[in-house]
Amino acid sequence: MRKPLFFLLFAFMFACSIRAEVVSPIDDTRAGVVVKNEGSQLENLIEKFPKVQEAIDKCEAQIKREEANSVPDDQRTDKDTCVWDGVADIQDDIQEHLENAEASSTGKDPSGYAYNLNSFQKKNSKALKKLGDYLGERIQKSLYQKDQAPNGAVNAVDHGTFYSLYESQLGKSLILQVSDYCIYADKNGKVDPNDIGLSLYRREQNLKNLTAGVVEQNGVVSTSNFRAFNACLLNIPKECRGDPTAYLEQKDYQGELYSVVFDRDTKIQDEYEKKADENKNLNIISACELNRYMTGVKLALAKVKDVKKEFGKVQGQSLEVKNLQVNQVNTDKLTNIGSNELVRESGYLDEVKKEAKKLEECANNPNDESCNDYLTSEEDNKKVEDEFFIRGLALKKKIEKDLVQNPKADQEEIKKYFKSKGMTDESYAKLVEQTQAKVDANKAGGATTLEEALKQIIEKEYNNERKALQASLNKRLSDTQMVSEAQKKTANPPNPIANIQKSVERSAEDLAEVVHYSNVVSSFLEVNSSDGSKGQNTTALAMELGSNFFTEEGRNLASGSGTGDKGNLDALKQFAEDDSDSPGANETISLGVEDIDGIQYLEQKN
Repeated sequence: MRKPLFFLLFAFMFACSIRAEVVSPIDDTRAGVVVKNEGSQLENLIEKFPKVQEAIDKCEAQIKREEANSVPDDQRTDKDTCVWDGVADIQDDIQEHLENAEASSTGKDPSGYAYNLNSFQKKNSKALKKLGDYLGERIQKSLYQKDQAPNGAVNAVDHGTFYSLYESQLGKSLILQVSDYCIYADKNGKVDPNDIGLSLYRREQNLKNLTAGVVEQNGVVSTSNFRAFNACLLNIPKECRGDPTAYLEQKDYQGELYSVVFDRDTKIQDEYEKKADENKNLNIISACELNRYMTGVKLALAKVKDVKKEFGKVQGQSLEVKNLQVNQVNTDKLTNIGSNELVRESGYLDEVKKEAKKLEECANNPNDESCNDYLTSEEDNKKVEDEFFIRGLALKKKIEKDLVQNPKADQEEIKKYFKSKGMTDESYAKLVEQTQAKVDANKAGGATTLEEALKQIIEKEYNNERKALQASLNKRLSDTQMVSEAQKKTANPPNPIANIQKSVERSAEDLAEVVHYSNVVSSFLEVNSSDGSKGQNTTALAMELGSNFFTEEGRNLASGSGTGDKGNLDALKQFAEDDSDSPGANETISLGVEDIDGIQYLEQKN
């Protein structure tokens, strides 16, 4: 099942400083224990317009009849067209309601990324709460030092520090989400989410070979695993848009691709086919979900930048407070954390074991009604899926009408769209230059004008993201759906609680592996530091070396798994910068808006 990772956990820590609107496709749950998102201010379209549900049900019934009658795929009813035609007389009302509600809740024109539905459920994870509490205490201790300030001064923190911390963590949370995808990548950066056996094999090889192929050139250090991670990162948007050139120019680093070895060795295939069966509910996030997450992070970063700007104006007008010592904070160290501290020292591992024990009891007694707190009903799932569908469809039709299929939509309108997704003016200028060059060279997917080529990018990206998000939501809800009375009477009824229990049982070590991998490979990313210069986030490597879940001291001995090879990072020690323990000694290094713009839209060398 999908791991929660850092985004909402660190949101707990920074809630006191700013509430940025980040729409995340990533499940804020672990192992299928789905929690309701109470934050949506948008009234359900299906409840406001009953005709929508009627149209959806009618079209789905038609499609089922065609499937039963083996109607060829290319002759079957298109659900989008069928539903939209079925609400022809209220289309404008639907779009107006969606636009007005989102504009009032976010304070800006909706960008097409605002349908932030989640499943609703009763059972919050105590393990996640434990981890959130630990991280909150961690930041409190760092910000508000207990040592008495000299001359009886009061300890305090520059309020701008909160904004800088949140800004830094947004970029680093994105790196971690990307790591949760790229840990399954081959050496050329390719991920195959639908091949679970091969993906698990690649993951294991990536973890075993973290220190292989170290190269230092012009002061920039990298490893073969990082180069594969970097290729994977740069290819995420291309994969989402269906760019056929996405993997053609990637190099084959350090020998054969893992997929080649896998295809040749039947013993490996047998081993990982068994693991695939044990992990059949594994959900690997799609490239389009990640691409959408990148956009959400950009929008949040832009909002933080605006708030910091306004705060600077107010700060310049504020009164001087006497007898006050303002603590300096090392943002880089505060926003990085080793896998052992995160998973074991936080108490998260112990709470996961308790949850797994409770779920095991439920799995052995699936008729226990108290266990239904972990599950969703078919009726509720259908409502969530249909609401998500109609919001996405309405936004798709709006983009088509106003922009993609509108011959009057010029470059100003196109630029407005990209800027609504957080793109900077500088990045847009580079995108225009790059796209015009492709049009001139007849390499723009058949587009003959700049406007046509840019509209193609918008259309492909939105449509593919929407499909990926819908499929992901449907799968998550299906995995947690209660067993029906009819299913209970069958010879082998499904047991979703048992699948959730297995996922929870392995979730702590899964999280440790992703954080371990992320801390190592991301340390070699060359990104913008807070002073505008380029740098590598080697503080993450230093933190992992100091608190590694997989060393002899830190490994999860209770699991009985052989993880010692993952803990040996000695070959990278020389590259871990931890020069000073003094607060504020290091500049913050993380992904910023310009970095994400470059990843999403601009051609870069791997």
